[in-house]
Order: sequence, then structure tokens, then C-alpha cells
Amino acid sequence: MDLLRNVAPQTQKSLPIQGRTLRPKNIPHIIIDLPPGELVYFGITSILSLTRFYNPEETTIRLSVNTDGTPPFHSVGYNFWPILAAVDKYPEWMIALYGGRSKPKCSNEFLNLFVREVLELKKNGIRLHNRTYKLELLNMLMDIPATTYVLGTKGHGGYYACRRCHTKGEYVTLAGRVNKKGGACQSVYYPQMDAPERTSDDFTQHFDLVGIDPHVSGRIISDIGQDDISDNSDEDDDPFIVKRGDVDDTSFWEHHRHPTILTKLKFDLVKNIPYEYMHAVCSGIMRMLLLVWTTMPVFLKEKAKVSDRLMFANAFCPFEFQRWPDTLNNARRWKASQYRVFIFYTGVFALKDLLNQQCFRHFSYLVVALRLMCRTVPRNAERQSILENIAKFTRPILRKFMTDGIKLYGKNFATLNVHAFCCHTADDYERFGSLDEFSVFRFESFLGWLKSLVLGPRFPLQQIINAYSTFLLTGNMRKADSVPLEYMQEYFEYPEFKEIFSEGDWQAISEIKYRSLTLRTDNHRDRHLYINGSFVRLTKIVHQVSTARVLLCGRRYEHVTSIFDEPVNSIDVGLAICSQLSEKTESWELELLQEKCFAFPLSADGPEWAMARYLH
Repeated sequence: MDLLRNVAPQTQKSLPIQGRTLRPKNIPHIIIDLPPGELVYFGITSILSLTRFYNPEETTIRLSVNTDGTPPFHSVGYNFWPILAAVDKYPEWMIALYGGRSKPKCSNEFLNLFVREVLELKKNGIRLHNRTYKLELLNMLMDIPATTYVLGTKGHGGYYACRRCHTKGEYVTLAGRVNKKGGACQSVYYPQMDAPERTSDDFTQHFDLVGIDPHVSGRIISDIGQDDISDNSDEDDDPFIVKRGDVDDTSFWEHHRHPTILTKLKFDLVKNIPYEYMHAVCSGIMRMLLLVWTTMPVFLKEKAKVSDRLMFANAFCPFEFQRWPDTLNNARRWKASQYRVFIFYTGVFALKDLLNQQCFRHFSYLVVALRLMCRTVPRNAERQSILENIAKFTRPILRKFMTDGIKLYGKNFATLNVHAFCCHTADDYERFGSLDEFSVFRFESFLGWLKSLVLGPRFPLQQIINAYSTFLLTGNMRKADSVPLEYMQEYFEYPEFKEIFSEGDWQAISEIKYRSLTLRTDNHRDRHLYINGSFVRLTKIVHQVSTARVLLCGRRYEHVTSIFDEPVNSIDVGLAICSQLSEKTESWELELLQEKCFAFPLSADGPEWAMARYLH
């Protein structure tokens, strides 16, 4: 302010009154009315030309697309429905954004501009920075409600709800539970595991018979001729009754509700829309199991001890984890990432000897299958054969998980989430790779960031346009994540470290950041590693200045035992109970580091430590 007071009055008049005047202009976009709200469309070419969120060395840009609804406010009935995209492991970005009191009335109008641009880019290519690239729609990643909305199919409560096979659900009455009307509570379950697979032609064959979107007309009217449309109003007083013509397979008619504009893309709407595990497994199956265990003492007798172990894990949670373990009392309110941590790292150790033995063995099948399918497979010549072998190995494990679950918990265990995970996830893994490569965790994080751009309930769409444009045009669009990890690991990464003291040519380091991992010697959270097939506790990090060598010094755990042996030994999937450190301190080159570990003591004064090798 003192500097401004010294500025001449004539000059002060030319200065902007508000800082918003200096904000960059908005990026190109169009706004259209889309009842009951508005749609802002930015476009694929426009965003990629500004962000460079793709590999310029490739000739093809492969898009993963996501859409889902999210409320930006707690007390105002308003919803966002963005269309998001990502290329490989580059950061996510937004193609379009809808805002309104509820989701768009017509899903086809919502996707219309997106489909038209994709068709044009697939035909002519996408021109970016004086180069023309091919565009390929790799997959569409959505939860089940969003998928049924976009595809126009039945939801998870329908008889023919599975979009991958022709299985028919069955109603089961849930004993001891009543609905809001006081009647018996019923649920649909899907026990069949060998139903015929659906194909992309199923959609084409059905939509040749169904011609009008009910979002627009209010009815599904057949285009196969007026003779097939009855004018009899006896059935629910509805004169528009669709005749099934020559199609005898009822699963065609019971699964589809209306046409989808996505059929114009010549895109496999069956295989290229996989079941993602964040909603199906983490927020679905794992949440269901925890609620059953915690509400029925016959399965879990000492819930307090499990919570105590989880709080030990909380106290030793490593730096890389955003959400830490919590007690079982809050299990109903856990986030999806907390369920993931429970499955991959803390669950088997917290439940050991406290959960019913049969339930624990059943849970171990889930842990093994997920840890096998979530480990990243290198992109090399052997990648596809590795994926096929792991998929072949996990299929019987998943089937066993489903059949034993029905025996343990009843028929209602076989929900659509369980059916999708046990019957179709291995096929998706074989097609797309690690489950994290086609999960929606990254898109959910983007939604959280997107909502943070809204500062009040007035004109939320305009607030997003202004803030999103500023981030893109200033180059600060999620800048920290702009380099994918896989590309960083192909080169030697010089580590960042904090020096403790120097002695001649050697320096002692207290903290080092290397390949997205933080290693520290001054706490137990970040000092447990997996090196050369051994679990190691880090004691010292030294750096030789003249040669730039970095050595990791530590002690091995000499006593390593498995926590379960079925369906495989837990050590083979990176889970072990370790004790008895070696007396001798050894050293390893930094490049020999394989993985960091999530480690925590199983009791306050016990010698045993739970060890779980990183998957992420």
C-alpha cells in the first residue's frame, strides 16, 4: 500500500480496481439449455491444445471417459454432471459440465455434443501443435447408476440388470427386515455365473426395434409398424404397448429401456464399459461385509479389539496415504479409499483370530484376488501373457468367493456388485490391465477438486467456467501431477533429501523422496521397505557426494510368517507378520529398492509387526 500511495494520481486511474480484472479471459465454450438446467461444453480439442495432457510421442490419443453426478452444496438442491476424460496416466480434465436442479432429463441430449465431436475427430484426426493424432475411445468408466442412465438399461434392482451377460435375477425375502411400508423387505440377487455373454450387437439389434427416447416422448414406441402397436388400453390405460415382434429373448427387452446415442460411435458398449472396483468392491462388497460383521456378533465377537488394531495402523500410517484407518464404529461412513486400505493393507491383520474362521477364509479370497489384479504390470512384450495368466488364476478364486459367500450369508449376498466382480472383473483385467488403470478413483478426486472451485450458490456454472479457465490458461491445472509415474521411472531420478550431518565425502540423510515414495529414518511410518526379497527396517540413509551414490542401511526381519495359507500363501501376495530383527546392519543401493511397506505393530508391546507391500 505504501508503494501505491507514491504512484501519481494519473497513473492510479489506469490501474484496475479489482484483482479480477487481471484474470485471463475464459477459454472457448458454448452454453446450451438442457432441461432442467444448462450444459457448458468446452470440447476435446480445445482442452488438449491448452494442457498437453497426452504423450506427444504417440500417434494415437486413447481417451478414458467418465461421467457421474455430484452435489456441490449440502443444503441447496443442485447437481453437477461433468463429462471427464483422461489419457493414460496423465491428469484428468473436463470436456463438459451440466448444472441443474436434477440430472439432465435426456441422457442422449446430454451426450450429443460429445458424440458429434468424437465422430468428427475419429474421422479426420485431432490436430494439436502442428501434428495430427488419431483419436480412440478406449473405455467409459462409470458406476452402475450412471451407466444405466447413459445406456438406457435397467438398474441394479431389475431382473436383467447385468450389462455383460444374460443372467436373470431372483427375488429373495430378507428375514427380519421390513420396508418403509411395513411389508417384507425383498432384494434381487444374481446367483448364476455361467450365463451367456452379451455382445455389442445386442444393443444394435434392440435399438433397431425401439426408435423413440422416452426422455423426450414419454413412451417407448416401436418403429416396426403400426400393426405391432396395440391400441387396447386395458393394460394400465396405456395405448402404446411395444410388441416384441420376432425377438424371443426376453433379456433383450427386459434389459434395455431406451436407445442410446452412443451406438453411433461404433464403440463396443459391452466390453469397453467395464465394472470398476471402487464402487463395486470398495463401497459395495467391502462395506456390505463390514456392516454384516459388526451387526451380527456370531461373525465378529470382539469388535473393540479390531478397532484397537486399526488405531495402531492409524498411528503408523505412511506419508503416501491420504485417508487413514478408522474404527469399526464409523465403518458405515468410511470413504472408498478407506475401504481400499482395509482390503489391501490392514483388514487381514485386524481381523486375524477375531473374525469367524470361515468368514476370515472367505475374506482372504477377496484380498488375494484384488492384490493380484491391482498390481501394475509393465508395458512390454510380455504384458498380455502376464495379464492372461493372472486372470486365469483369479477366476476360480472369484467363483469360490461368490459361492462361499452365498453359503455363509445367504442368497442376498449375490448382489449385482458381487456378480459383476466375481463373473466379469477378470475379463476386464485381461482387457485393460491393473484394476487401478480403469478405476474411477482419479475421477472422483477431480470431482472433489471441481467442487472446491465453487464459492457460493449464486451462478455456480459461471464460477466453474471462470476458475477452470484461469487454471488452464495459467498452466496451474493440477501441475504437480502432470508427469505420469511410469514415464518418470524409466529414467534415473535424482533424489531429494534432507541432510543431518556431513563427514568427509559422506552425508547422513534423515528424509529422502524417490519415485513418489518418502523414506525417513526418524519415525516408524516411513522406514519399512522391501528390498531383494526381504522385509527391512531402515536405520540410516547415506549419500556419497563425489559419486552421487545413495545407500539404504537397515536390518532385515529374520522371522517372517504368513497370515493365511488359502487360497495362496499370504507372503506371495505381499502380506506377512515379521519379527526378530537381525543383529547385523546391511546396506543396499537405492536403485535396489523394490517397494515400501505399510507396517504397524499388532499390539502395544508385542514383537510382531504387520507388513503389507505397497500396491500404489
